[in-house]
Amino acid sequence: MRTGIFIVLLWSLLCSGCKKENLCDCFKGTGKPVTETRALSGFNTLWVEDEVNVYITEAPVFEVAVEAGSKLVGLVKTEVQDSVLKIRNDNKCDAFRNYKKGTINVHVKMPAVAGIRQYGQGTIRGVNTLTTPIIDIVTKASGDVILAVDNQKVLTHMHNTSDIYLSGKTGE
Repeated sequence: MRTGIFIVLLWSLLCSGCKKENLCDCFKGTGKPVTETRALSGFNTLWVEDEVNVYITEAPVFEVAVEAGSKLVGLVKTEVQDSVLKIRNDNKCDAFRNYKKGTINVHVKMPAVAGIRQYGQGTIRGVNTLTTPIIDIVTKASGDVILAVDNQKVLTHMHNTSDIYLSGKTGE
């Protein structure tokens, strides 16, 4: 009897982090790697949550491509609100998955990068040199930001254990 109660309590504890509608997904693999391109535009700031790696390219067009396992890609949310591209991972079952196979990468192309908000554990990395005149970077989690810049001003605000690595030149 005690063993049965222990198993039920343990099962409840393990599944408490899973959303009800995705409960069975917690014990499935991530699926084969896929890339999903999403039609989003009109943003100049990135807001990143959770364990998502983001690769920023300053380019004349908007493009967002999500790389993840086929069973995870639909749980990676990308939406634009008030010129901010918000990226988050709604998968709540990472404790049961292989982390290397569960890596989520989002490739973002945008004409100007005015701001970066890092609220996650992944890495935000610039693919090319960012030339937007003023870039404001805020980190409030453990994820790092790695950028090359050639602009007038970079503002940085660090509120946790993250690191910001900058190279290049700026006027201030």
